[in-house]
Amino acid sequence: MTQTLIDQIESTRLSNEQRDDLMRRIDRDGYAQLPGKLSKSAIEKLIAAIDRVATAERSDAAERSDASERSDASAGVKVNNCVERDAALRGLMMYEPALQLAYDAFGPMFHLCQSNFVVRPRQPKPASDFIDSSPWHADGPRPGQFPKVGGAMGAMGMHYLKFGFFLTDLTHGSGGPLQVVRGSHRRPELDGKGGAFRIEDYANDLVTFNCEAGTVVAFHQAVARRAAEPIRHRAKERLHQLLPRVDAPAGS
Repeated sequence: MTQTLIDQIESTRLSNEQRDDLMRRIDRDGYAQLPGKLSKSAIEKLIAAIDRVATAERSDAAERSDASERSDASAGVKVNNCVERDAALRGLMMYEPALQLAYDAFGPMFHLCQSNFVVRPRQPKPASDFIDSSPWHADGPRPGQFPKVGGAMGAMGMHYLKFGFFLTDLTHGSGGPLQVVRGSHRRPELDGKGGAFRIEDYANDLVTFNCEAGTVVAFHQAVARRAAEPIRHRAKERLHQLLPRVDAPAGS
């Protein structure tokens, strides 16, 4: 039996003008929504793969002596290094618009260093566990805390670029969407702020992605962001999202 290593996900190549515009937006705002969306067939393929892997994860949890409520069929699941688990998920490694932006950010030497997906529970609870929701955070290094040469820190201070693939419709506004603080990756007052961060101080730059299924967002590692707590899900609905992270190899 031949094993399928990669199940290709179709995409439309970005034009040079689109690439330049997206990189400007990431530099200025810390994020950019890519033009176009994943097709319906791609979304169905990816959700089927995620559900297969999530079912296996719940089964493994049920067999462990420390089994918890996460083994329940309705429970949320987060799986790291998910591209190892299914050919359809590996297909997103070759999603051409993401590869184009990674090239523009890092040049020809870059690699996928992290991939995970999250399936929210049908009945979420207020828990900032990076499954039901996640708190406000930014990944390091923060630009203001890193040595600069000639006043600049690498490519826009970017050490890796993250992509969010949203596979469930969030336009109803209550599904716990991605939220970011526009331009926060460039704000020195946020460096090391930690628990002193108050989103009320940045309300004018709060961006909420109540987006359609298939939306793809690229964002800078140091932009402040969170996955908001869901208010409710529609009947039988769960949030599916997949987050690959691309960076330049050490020493490149």
